[in-house]
Amino acid sequence: MDNRRSALQTIDRASWILLALAATLLVALWALFNRPDHAPPWPQSIEGVSFSPFRAGQTPKSVDFYPSEEQISRDLALLAGSVESVRTYSVEGTLGSVPRLAREHGLRTTVGLWISDDLERNRREIDELVRRLPEFRAAVEAVVVGNETLLRGELTLLRACRAAAALGGEASVSARHIAAVAPMALRHRLRRDPLDDSGTNVRVTRALDTLGLAA
Repeated sequence: MDNRRSALQTIDRASWILLALAATLLVALWALFNRPDHAPPWPQSIEGVSFSPFRAGQTPKSVDFYPSEEQISRDLALLAGSVESVRTYSVEGTLGSVPRLAREHGLRTTVGLWISDDLERNRREIDELVRRLPEFRAAVEAVVVGNETLLRGELTLLRACRAAAALGGEASVSARHIAAVAPMALRHRLRRDPLDDSGTNVRVTRALDTLGLAA
């Protein structure tokens, strides 16, 4: 009986030792694979940020609920000194005043045009950009037209080409417009897998060349 009790105590002791070793190993592995990453220090100034100055109760869906120029200017004042430039997404309503207001605070602006399947609104955006171009020239470093809609697939290639032609003040689409727009509109749709590289225009350019439309 004493021998049996001694054997059980030995087994219990060995079990506790194995359990402690396993726990130690798990903690060591957790510590090895979960080392904290040290974020780099935040720079005193960053190159640029996306700028959407809407507040609570305001919405980009209606010009009646856009921020005022005063509100936009206050937001830009907060960014001045910490940011070099801002990027907008529309020139509709008071958003078209962002470049002028940003320049007053020493900021550069990349102007974006919001292009979607609402063709009437697209026309208003383009017309407003053309109207404001003289004002923009001294304050804007680039204009980005509808790059998001190409990824969302809201506009077909031909509609995107029509938008490009209208932006240039031309009444019809030419091969030049197709050659310029097709790589942006089609290259991401040629991927067999969502993770495939979409940064090359080779296949689109080859197809355009076959059709005699290459730039």
